[in-house]
Amino acid sequence: MIFIGSSPLFGGVLSFLLRKERQTLSWMVSSIIVACGCLGMAFSESLGNGSSIDQSQLLLGSMIAMSAGLGWALVGNCIKALHAYVSPLESSTIVMLAGAVVLIPLAFFEGFGWLSQPGSLWVALSLGIVSAAMPYLLFSLGMKRIPVAHAFLYGLIEPITASLLGVLLLKEHLNGTGVIGYSLVLIGLVLFSVWAAVADRMQVKRMASSP
Repeated sequence: MIFIGSSPLFGGVLSFLLRKERQTLSWMVSSIIVACGCLGMAFSESLGNGSSIDQSQLLLGSMIAMSAGLGWALVGNCIKALHAYVSPLESSTIVMLAGAVVLIPLAFFEGFGWLSQPGSLWVALSLGIVSAAMPYLLFSLGMKRIPVAHAFLYGLIEPITASLLGVLLLKEHLNGTGVIGYSLVLIGLVLFSVWAAVADRMQVKRMASSP
């Protein structure tokens, strides 16, 4: 949750530094609300069961997760930059191939014995196609039409959907902190969508009324 919650903030900062994209007040307010919600969801389990947390490990884990969020934000900005030269499908292919070049050599250290297990190949294909290739393509298609920071913010529908499916299908339970975090993420996304829609409508009216 720290990873995915920090990516919109990093995405907005990087898009401003690299692409000169100015962020709206609605994005800033909504991103802060959503980030607080993600933190609440991230720490809900440990806070709810009263377990003691090693502060050094917590800090290290949080820093690693934020570093991953920064890397994901950088990937998004690279995809946006590639759109000036290639299609969304091509940009997604380039990014995934670049990741494969780095990861495939590391896979040899772990071995490929898992492929001999029944159904493992189908699991790998479903993860590669349904969980990676298709989301990357849809993300790239959306980013072609909206700013980078907005795409990352809308991407936070993922933890909302995952938590809801976990409750409905896996009978998982959210404690009070988790419910508050979940609500903040949902409120932030709805606020951003409504605020942006109202701002666009007002701008259209001003343009229509101007001589």
